[in-house]
Amino acid sequence: MKVRATDIETLRRNGGLKTVRRPDHPDDPEWGALVLLEHNDDGSERVCAIANSCAHHGVVLTSGYRKDGWIECPYHGWRFDLSTGQCLHLPTERIATYDVQIDDEGIVWVEFPG
Repeated sequence: MKVRATDIETLRRNGGLKTVRRPDHPDDPEWGALVLLEHNDDGSERVCAIANSCAHHGVVLTSGYRKDGWIECPYHGWRFDLSTGQCLHLPTERIATYDVQIDDEGIVWVEFPG
């Protein structure tokens, strides 16, 4: 299921964060994604999308600290790799990652499974 998240300019203006919910589960944050704009050392940008809840206690990651390709859960400090969803503290844990496309008009799309 491909969902329109935002446009790249709005993402830049909003601090590089946007939450997106699946239309078939609009009130459940567990069925949502957090779209993030990352700035690379070479000046380029990367947009990624991850599940918006920690694998530990389901705490939303929107207010988590992020740096150098990871985001930290604001509750217990677990860090997750933005590319793979892998927990950097406990390798057996991970969160979902979603494919992101940016079309020719700068619209950011997130691909949810099923």
